[in-house]
Amino acid sequence: MRAAVFATSRYERDAKRLLTEVEIQTMEASLAADPEAHPVVPGTGGVRKARWSRQGQGKRGGVRVIYYYWVSDHEVYMLYVYAKNEQADMDAAGRKAALKFVEALKRGKENNRGKGRP
Repeated sequence: MRAAVFATSRYERDAKRLLTEVEIQTMEASLAADPEAHPVVPGTGGVRKARWSRQGQGKRGGVRVIYYYWVSDHEVYMLYVYAKNEQADMDAAGRKAALKFVEALKRGKENNRGKGRP
């Protein structure tokens, strides 16, 4: 079963800047098909980082996509994407922001379940 994919506005904006529509669709489909294939970034509450190549850009011309996989609901949340040549790795501020997103998502899910919503 494929995971449902949800995207932040930051992800959508940067993905459109960095990738073609076909590359975006292919990347999202790949992540939805196997969301646990990529490593968890330490200190983020479970956020993962995937490396993705761009057509005609070579090894160093790829992008990194940061996402969270909500296992029990089988949902992938695309947080942001960046070019490897623009940013080497997630910095402390990025990890902190990712952790805040995950914590807020968990609170929202718990509140909805407490109200009888899925």
